[in-house]
Amino acid sequence: MRTPRILNEIADVARTASEPGKLKNLIELVREQRGQELYNAVSATKRALSSSPTARLHFSQPGLEIDTTLHRADFERWIAPDIARLGAGIDAALSEAELAPEQIDRVFLTGGTSFVPAVRALFTSRFGENRVELGGEFVSVAEGLALAGA
Repeated sequence: MRTPRILNEIADVARTASEPGKLKNLIELVREQRGQELYNAVSATKRALSSSPTARLHFSQPGLEIDTTLHRADFERWIAPDIARLGAGIDAALSEAELAPEQIDRVFLTGGTSFVPAVRALFTSRFGENRVELGGEFVSVAEGLALAGA
């Protein structure tokens, strides 16, 4: 996004936007390469909401200050369409494999998203709590790739 063309396009939109300051903040974020910091702040908040009903989102740069408390219920409402698509994907995979959920022995959840209570609830509601395996969420993919490469 740091190309002059993209930054100029954002600036053009900002000139006619109802809230040009927000787009100018975006330009500054891109110019100063602070996108990773913002991503990290959002990710930390998402992780915190996985174990707590509220979490603080804090990010600061010149001209932009984000400091707010988010609630898990709001987060779950925001991700509800994604959870529904994930559920539809699970149903489609089972259908294509011609399997019923009770025919699945184990489901292994991996990656940081598996900590999100709504994601875990989706899988336990489909397959039962006793068949959903947790643990190694951050290393299981790497371990699997290492085993496949060996």
